Amino acid sequence: MIRAFEERDRVDVERLMSDFGDELAAMDPAGRVLRREGFGAFFVSEMLRERDEREGAVLLAEVGNRIVGFAAGGVRLPDEGDGYSVEPFRNGRVTELYVAPDARRAGIGRALAEAMEQHFATVGCTATRIEVWVPNECARTFYERIGYEEAGIDLRKELR
Repeated sequence: MIRAFEERDRVDVERLMSDFGDELAAMDPAGRVLRREGFGAFFVSEMLRERDEREGAVLLAEVGNRIVGFAAGGVRLPDEGDGYSVEPFRNGRVTELYVAPDARRAGIGRALAEAMEQHFATVGCTATRIEVWVPNECARTFYERIGYEEAGIDLRKELR
């Protein structure tokens, strides 16, 4: 079942967010991603701020009485200078989407993504975007499979 976040869910979602941070840190080839103490609490607060300030949503996937995943995001409008180079837009941006490893491959990620897309359509968005870290090949494959396409590539060079 997909449902909206409630304050009583905070501890469980913070734990899942910390697990997400551990997974991201483990796949960082440069060893620069950290999951410090308080990681989960900080990012849950950020998800709720995004929900409140940007017409967003924080949605949870629940199986039985267990929260097994979450998705969060908010609406993005063009920055001030964008009007000179792109058509005006109102995009939904998924900032977080995570499913516990033992609950994957059961359609939960797809259900969360579709629920976020529905939320964004309801608030007048014409597209949904999500940023995926290059080393996270499983996530990239998942998003491709459910209809997302690359919209840009951010390049980085170490200066050492």
